[in-house]
Amino acid sequence: MTKLKADRFDVLMNKAKSEDSKAQYKLAQWFYKGHLVEKSNEQAAYWAFKSLNNGCLKAESLLSSIKY
Repeated sequence: MTKLKADRFDVLMNKAKSEDSKAQYKLAQWFYKGHLVEKSNEQAAYWAFKSLNNGCLKAESLLSSIKY
């Protein structure tokens, strides 16, 4: 991962860890699509679930589309 990509990921991860539901949703999308990170349905589901619990209703759609 290039430094720029790593920086973008770090910023997003820090926001997600601080319970920012939009950042959690975006992180879930990144893991689901393998964008800037290695594709991981488990991580996608984890962050989509956290996002949904923090009020991001569109995370429910993403969560339902993740295959295990």
